Amino acid sequence: ATVFGPLVRAPPPRHLAVHPNSRDIFLTTEFTNELVRHEVQPDGQLVKKAVVKTSALTGDQYSAAVHVTKDGKFVLVSNRGLGANENNIVVFDAATLERVSTGPLRAGAFPRDFTISDDNIVYAGNQLTSDLVSFRLLKNGTLVPTGTNVAVPRPVVLLTL
Repeated sequence: ATVFGPLVRAPPPRHLAVHPNSRDIFLTTEFTNELVRHEVQPDGQLVKKAVVKTSALTGDQYSAAVHVTKDGKFVLVSNRGLGANENNIVVFDAATLERVSTGPLRAGAFPRDFTISDDNIVYAGNQLTSDLVSFRLLKNGTLVPTGTNVAVPRPVVLLTL
């Protein structure tokens, strides 16, 4: 079966994350600022189940990375913006795609990627401000800044070891 056949007419995806249940797949669409939840069918086809905006802003505003927490409760998405647009990490409920919280980043940061550690620290790599910041992800989905800010030249990919 062709898994990605149904995506041909959709906005082009930026990144993909698989839920721990292996049935739900989350995509971000860079130019339309959407988070899309698909369900994998027994024959391998994807069925679109929900779509939400990651940001209400348009113009130089782009959704980027998407990751699912290890317990499968939350989906996190980074929004990258130029000028006065949003630069943040947004937490969504994985089951409903309701927005739970937002971790704001400074203007112009351009968080291209982030990762979630085993102890629920979210590390965001800001491409245009060349730094790494972190948040603690609480059990209720709230992001709390840790105050960490480390200079890193133009981070584009973050992996947890």
